[in-house]
Parts: sequence; C-alpha cells; structure tokens
Amino acid sequence: MPSVVKNRSHGYGEAIKWHRERGIVPDILRKWEEALSYVGSIPGLKINGWPVDASVIDVLVANVLRALNRCFVGIEHHEERVMKLLKVESIDVRVVGIHGMGGAGKTTIARFIYKRIFDLFDGCSFLENVREHTKKPGGLDNLQGQLVYDLLGVMHGQIHFVDDGIKSIRSRLLHKKVLIVLDDIEPSSRLTPILSILDSLGSGSRIIITTRDEQALDKFAVSLKYEVGGMREEEVDELFCSHAFRGRPAPADLATLSKNLVSTIGRLPLTVEVVGSYLYSKSKEVWEQTLEELRKVPKPHVQRKLMVIIKALPDEQRLIFLDIACFFIGEDKSVACYLWSDRDSTSGSVLEVLINSSIVKIENDKLWMHDQLRDLGRDIVVEKHPKHGKHNRLWSHEQAQDVLVNKKGTEIVRGILLKFGSGSQYSFGPAHFARMSNVRFLRLDQANLEGNFERRLSSLRWLHWQGCPRHLLAENLDLTELVVLDLSWSKVSDKWNGWSEIKKAKKLRVLNLTGCYDMIRTPDLSHYKCLERLNLERCIRLVEIGSSVKSLESLVLLNFTELNKLPEELGSLKSLEEILIDGTVVQEIPASISRMQNLRRFSACNCLSLIRLPNSISHVKSLRVFTLNGTKITKLPLSAELEKLQHLSINHCRSILKLPTSLGSLASLIELDLSSTGIVELPNTVNKLYLLRVLKIDFTFVRELPRAIWKLKRLEELHASRCRSLAGEIPRDIEELSRLRVLRLGYSRIRGLPDSISTLPNLQTLDLLHCDKLHRVPELPSTLISLSVSSKSMYTIPDISSLVKLVELFLADGSQELVLPDQSQIEAKGHTYLKLGSLSELKILQLSMLKIQLLPVGLDLLRKLTKLSICCIHLKKLPRLPLGLFTLSLCQYKSQTRLPDLSYLELLSEFELFDCAVTEVAGLGEFKSLRIFRISHCNLQQLDELENLIFLASLNVSYCQSLERLPDLSKLKKLKDIKIKGCPKIRDIKSVEHLHSFKNPRGAIIEAKSSSEVEFSKPANTKHSSIQGVKCKDKGSSTTWHRVKAVASKFSCQMISRTKPTHSFPHLSNLKC
Repeated sequence: MPSVVKNRSHGYGEAIKWHRERGIVPDILRKWEEALSYVGSIPGLKINGWPVDASVIDVLVANVLRALNRCFVGIEHHEERVMKLLKVESIDVRVVGIHGMGGAGKTTIARFIYKRIFDLFDGCSFLENVREHTKKPGGLDNLQGQLVYDLLGVMHGQIHFVDDGIKSIRSRLLHKKVLIVLDDIEPSSRLTPILSILDSLGSGSRIIITTRDEQALDKFAVSLKYEVGGMREEEVDELFCSHAFRGRPAPADLATLSKNLVSTIGRLPLTVEVVGSYLYSKSKEVWEQTLEELRKVPKPHVQRKLMVIIKALPDEQRLIFLDIACFFIGEDKSVACYLWSDRDSTSGSVLEVLINSSIVKIENDKLWMHDQLRDLGRDIVVEKHPKHGKHNRLWSHEQAQDVLVNKKGTEIVRGILLKFGSGSQYSFGPAHFARMSNVRFLRLDQANLEGNFERRLSSLRWLHWQGCPRHLLAENLDLTELVVLDLSWSKVSDKWNGWSEIKKAKKLRVLNLTGCYDMIRTPDLSHYKCLERLNLERCIRLVEIGSSVKSLESLVLLNFTELNKLPEELGSLKSLEEILIDGTVVQEIPASISRMQNLRRFSACNCLSLIRLPNSISHVKSLRVFTLNGTKITKLPLSAELEKLQHLSINHCRSILKLPTSLGSLASLIELDLSSTGIVELPNTVNKLYLLRVLKIDFTFVRELPRAIWKLKRLEELHASRCRSLAGEIPRDIEELSRLRVLRLGYSRIRGLPDSISTLPNLQTLDLLHCDKLHRVPELPSTLISLSVSSKSMYTIPDISSLVKLVELFLADGSQELVLPDQSQIEAKGHTYLKLGSLSELKILQLSMLKIQLLPVGLDLLRKLTKLSICCIHLKKLPRLPLGLFTLSLCQYKSQTRLPDLSYLELLSEFELFDCAVTEVAGLGEFKSLRIFRISHCNLQQLDELENLIFLASLNVSYCQSLERLPDLSKLKKLKDIKIKGCPKIRDIKSVEHLHSFKNPRGAIIEAKSSSEVEFSKPANTKHSSIQGVKCKDKGSSTTWHRVKAVASKFSCQMISRTKPTHSFPHLSNLKC
C-alpha cells in the first residue's frame, strides 16, 4: 500500500535502519527516504467498492495501453493508408514503398503494420538498416542469410555467392505466402538479386520498402507508394508532452515554453521525441536555452535540430553516443558497457540517461539508434576532422583499411572496425599502429597480427577478432587494459600459442569463444580473476572444462552447449548467475553446485545422458529458473531452501514416476511443467503453491485432479490434455479458480463439467477435444475466445449463442443422435441445426457433426470468418458462405452430387474436398485466388476447369476412382507441387513438360494403382520425383528424366532396363523395382 511506503513502515523502515547501522552516508539515506515519501504520495487507482479483481486489472491494462500508445501518436491515419495499398486480402504479389524524410517515422509505421499482419503469412522477415548493411563487405550475403533464416526457420548460414544464394532462396521458398520488409534502402542499394525472388513468392505475398529517397522506389519499379509527411500540430503537442512531462500536465511555469518549443521543433516524430525526452526533469533555464538554440536552426534541418541536443550532452554521454553510432548498434548492452568503464554499473547509469533521452534505445537487450542519429554521430566525427586519416573513429571498412595499410593513423584514433571476408590474407604489424596509442576498440575480423607490438595498442580495451588464425605471429601485445576479448568462430584451441599473450589481460571481463571448433578443452583461465562472462557456445568438440575455472570468482555467465563433463570446481564460481548446458552429453552435475549462492538460472534441456542430480542442488537458495526438459533423471531433489524458484520444468522426463512432497515447499513457484513425465498423481502439498499461475500435466498418467488444485487462487492456466487416465467429474470447486484463463482437458476420459464453470470470469480457452466420455457441456462463460468440444457420448450440442467473443470454434460429435438446447423448436421443424449468427468475431470454424442436417443459421454473416471446415454426412444443403473465406474444407458431404457454385468466394486460397459424393465442382475455374487444391476419395469424373486456376501452386488428387483425365496443365505457370495417387483411370497427364515452375524439393509424386500405365511427359525441372507404376513417353530420351533422383515402380521397370541409366538418369540414387 502507498501509505506503507510513504510512512516507511513494515520492511521499509527496517531496511532504512539496517543501512543506517551499516554506516551508509547520511545524504544517501536522506535521498532514499525522500524517494519513498514521493512514491508513497503518488495517487493510485481507487478501487474501493469494485466488485472483482478482474475489473481492476481491465482498467489498469487500459491505462497502460493508453500510455504505450502515446509512442505511436498519429500512426492510425498512416496505418489506414498503407493498409489500403497493401490490400492484404488480394492474392497478387504486391510491393509497397514508404518514403519520406529521415525521422518522419517510416520504420515505425512499417514495424507497426508488420506486427499487425505478420500472422496472416506463412513466413515473415524484417530486414533493418539495409542501406547500412549493403555498404559493408559481405553485407548483401548476410541479408540473404537472414532472409532465409527468417522465412524458412533454418540456419541457412552465410551465403558467400549472391547468385547461388538467390537460387537457394528461390528453391526453398516454394509457393510460400510471405511478408518481407526492407527497411531504409537507397537508389544505390544492390537489391536487384533479392527483389528478383518476387516471381518465386506465393500469391498474396507482400514486400514493404522504406526509403528516404523516392528515386529508390522508381529504380526498383515500385508503383504503390506512400509518402510520410509531418505530424499534425495537435499530434506534435501530444507526443512532445508525453516525453517532456511523462504524461503529466505541463507545470504552469513551463506551459508557454512548451507551446513555443512545439512550434519550433518541427513536425518530425524523431525530433519531437528526442527534444521532449531530453528536457524531461530539466530546469526552466535549460528549457529556455534549448528554445533559443533551436530557433537559430531553420525548420527543415532535422540533424541541426538534433545537434542542439547532442551538443548539450555532458562529455561522457556524448562520447558514449558517438561510440554507439560508429561501432555498437546491435551489440549486447551489458557487454558494450565494459568499454566505457571497468564497472558495468557506472557506464550503465550514463547509458540510461541516453536511453531516457530517446537517443539510444534497447531492443532485445541490444543497442539500437535511429539512422538519423547514427548518421549525425558519424557526421560529427567527420566534421571535426574531414580527412579520414584524422578521424577518431574509423567505422568504414574501406577507410579503416586505407588508414592502416598506408599508416595514416594518429594518436586521436579511438576505434577501428575492419571486417575482411573468409580466407583473407591481410596481416598487420606494429608499424601500422605506430602512432595510434589511444585505440580502445579494435575489430579485426579474418586478419592477422604479426611482429613485436611492444608499446603498441596499450590503451586497447576491446579486441573483436573473429577468424583469429590458428597460429599467432604477434608478440609482446600490450593487453593490460583489455576488458572484452571476442575470438568467436576462430581456429584457436587450448594449445593456441596466443594464450601466452592473452594472459596479460588481468582486467579481462568478457571472453567469447563461440564456435571455436578446435577447442577440445578450455585453456588455462586462472589468469582472469575479473572475468564475468565466458561464452563457449557451439564449440562442438569441447569435452572438458579445466580445473582452472575455479579461479573465476567473478564469473556471472557461463554458456556452453557442447560439453561432456562439468568440473567439480564449478562450485567455486560463487558469483555465477547462469549455467546453460542444453543439448550436451553431460552425465552428472557436481555436488559442489550447492556452493553457488548467486546462481539464478540452471538449464539442462535435452541432456540425454543426464540421469541424476545431486541432492545438493536443492540447497541453491538463489535459483529462480530450473529447466530439465528431456533428461533421463529419475528423481527430482527439491527442498524448502529453493525459496526463490519461480519456474520449474521437467517436460519429457519420462523416467520420473513420482514427485516429492517437498514440491509444496516451493513458495515462489509461478510455473510448473510436468508434461510427458511418468507421474500418476500430484502430491497434496501442491495446494501450498500459492503463487502458481501455470500448471502443465499434459501426456501424463494422472488419474484425477486432486482437490488441492482448486486451492490455487492465482492459477491462470491448467493444461491436462492427453491424460488418457484422467477420468471422472470435474468438481464444482473449479469455481474457486477465478483467474483461470486457459483450461485444456482434451483427449481425457472426463465425464462431466460442473455448472459452476460458467462463473469463471476470465476463462478464454477451453479445450475438450476427444473427451469421448463427456455427455454434455454446461453453460459456458461469455469470456471464451477459443472453444473446442468433441465427444462420442455427447447428446446435447452446447449452447454457444452467448459466446460473442469467440474467435475459434471446433465442434464435433460421435455416433449418437444429438439433441439441441432449444429442442422444442427443433422438433417443430424436424431438423437439427445450430445458430451462430451472433458470433461476429469468429475467424476459424470447424464442424464435424455427423447428425447435423442444416448448417448454422446466419453463417454468411460471419464477416471475419477466414477458415471453415465442415464434416457433416447428413447435411442436406450447403448454404451461402462468408465472402472472406481463405480456407474451405468439405468432408463427407454425401447428400448432393453437385456442389453449388462457390465462385463468389473470391479470396479463397485453399480448397479441400474429402470423401464427398460430388461428381462436379461448379465454377471451379472461377477460383482466381486458389493456391492449394486437394481432392481425395471423391466421385469426380473430370476436372477440366482446373486449367483456369492460374495461381494454383499445389495440386493433390488422390483415390478418385472415377476420375478419367486431367486437363492440360501447361497453363498453370505457378504450379510447383503435384501429387496424383490412386486414380487408376487416368491414362495421360498432358503437358507436364511445360511446368517449368517445378522447384519443390518434393517434386512430383505420380502413382498408378493398377497395371495400366500412365503416360507422363518430360518433367524437366522435377528434381526429386517418386514415379510409381508410370510409363513415360520418350522413355528412350537421355534428357527426359535428367533430374529425377528416385524411381519406385510397383509394377514394371522395363523402361529402366531399356535405357542407359547413367545417361537418362544421371542423378538416380534410389531405384525400387
């Protein structure tokens, strides 16, 4: 309560007293007391008389969102206009350009829209600062690698040859519908190779490009453009005040100054944000001085306005700003701080000032800066010394190389950044650094040092040396000031001769050896008493951590992913906060771990050789996160000493059959994951986990939910899916879980839910899929967003008409005859049907109701519905469907032999027919947006209109016994994936030789199910094909099958025997006859 803080009662007063007795400086204590009084005086939200906690939470969330949205002042009208250009519902591939002055908010708009629509795509990638990256050696290769990783979810690695990289991207993207953002390009950007993949993207893909120069859009033939202008005056005022006063009203003595500043700053968000943030909590004199300086700058000059703020920064802040602008954008915040101070906290406080001033920002713990500010910082460096040999920071590879090679450096140089490509032969000696005695940062990737460096580089604090050679040719390196050493992806080992030089770095705090493949055991670390961070990730041959690790008493972070054994000396690392050994073959944890009283996180996921844990691990009082997923441990040592443990996960620890009663002593536990273990019950002591919010017991053998669970008042998520032994009734005590949001009981044997479930005020997700013992579902709370129900025993369809917030609905029955909630009306009409018209938020609907005769009333009114799946064997008629459907699946539609004309579904992208009686699909050729068409076990005789589906990318026709032919496929220029299987009457597949779009690694799968042979012509671009029982025209041709790698023929291999495989099938590696 605020009064407790203000009056310093309870623990606050005791803490002040304790610090006073320890001799804390009185002035510091006084400031602490004043801060407590101030915080306690801040008026909070009055909640007296409010009915439930949820109401308070809703209001608080709304207030927080309003505060957050101030950062996006005026973005709504930008969003509306860009969305109109994107037209995401259209199936064509669109490129939209956003252009405008630097600082206008182009990137902010692009990122805002990206986050809004990314889930509509199969893959997405946001490539930032393209202009900056393409200027660096290998920059375009790195962008391509990032694109492959983002869109395909696999490590593509660095692509060293642009053309080969694009071919790889093309072949992997297939017909994916993707979203790509290319942020900050310029006319000279070499993006043609990347943009050339456009014709390989699936229909509906979108590319957004941001640029300062509209000519860049013209160069790349971007016709859909949006220009970002300045903000409206009232928006400028709102944004300025949100930063200058942190949302509070302007004080009376600053109100006029505020208005004058708003009219002077200009209308670009960046300038408004930086100036406003800088002036926060400053004196009136500083406000007046800033206004006077800004008035001297013409309005269009954004950088000159920003320069006013940068010049006003104290020297130390300005120095850090310039270092970040030149070298450290994208660098880990906590590591970068070491450059500026031996103590992380000292430089960290200075950095916080820059962050609070909106000059520097943090994203995912990485330093980030707007490109306008980055360019401004670099311009300051250049303007001070126009000749690059005189620059104090050399961030351009070309300029840095020129300065070193030609020995132009001087004593003013503070930092050098050089990144050579793999295989570089460059080497630098002491003469190249002769006059550069003040270099503090040196990045020298893929190059060597050789010679005697005595009295050289004596000020060096950070050496970033990726690709360091296996043999060091330099000697007498002066590394006495070195605090950060990055040798990642180098050829160093524990025997590397360079360690004799490195051991001089007594102040070393960060050592990064990521990806050093030759590292079998760690080098002697005893010389680095100050080391705080040691990274050994992806050292794939590492088998041993040497005993010298016990010397690292300051070590905070230890990360290794390729290790066989942990040393007993690990317990000596009393400062260590994190141990990450995921995926290693470590067999045991040393008992000395109990001595690590600062350890906060221990993760040993997928350590398949780990079979036991020492009991001593239960005495690590500081542990907060304990993750053991996928290990072979049989016993979980726990005790009340794990008083700070918040997250415990033993997912897939199948050898754990029983949990200790001491589980209940984990007083701080928030999340508990017991999924896929061998447990059959939860201990009753679980009711003492008063702070527990998430409980997961999926795939366990739990027979019942103990009454103890209903005592967990803070529980928000209960996951108990696929607990095949879970049976019986869920007790009415579930009403006690007022905070429950997610309840998953799918694939269990529960028989019923209590009526009290309707009283749960926060329930959003309820999963009852395949609960085949469930007879009925009671009234449900109107808060539900996702509902899944299916049971073979269900005799009543749940009443869902009041669930107006539903976004996702899955309903399925079994073989029993259904009775609806409003049975009297149903009997009068003699039909079984549902009413869904009130579910206006519904986006996904799946119905598998075998006894339903009529589909829900008002189905076509569901404007937001994008995915519909219907499996209703007794359905008499297919009604009009919602116009916005993207995906439609019809299963077991037996009552009609002809589908109604569905061509009005202009946005339909995916269409599936399974086990239907239809012999004809009316209007099939009108589905102009269709990308994927699957038809299986149907009675169709022909698919002649198929040839009109010009955007079709994937075709699957399986087990259609009556289908006699396929049309000419040569018109399907986008077709990349084809499967014809189990269609014995098909004799000829025409014009496959013209399907040059085949780039799918899966290629074509064409199988004949009888001794009759299918004629199949020249699939010249099919790389990987399975051809079963198929006869080829031109089977003697040496070019017909030149890219086929696998043939599996069930009936005949005569064709193979009559050809010369080494010529006709040069890539054939898998032949099954």
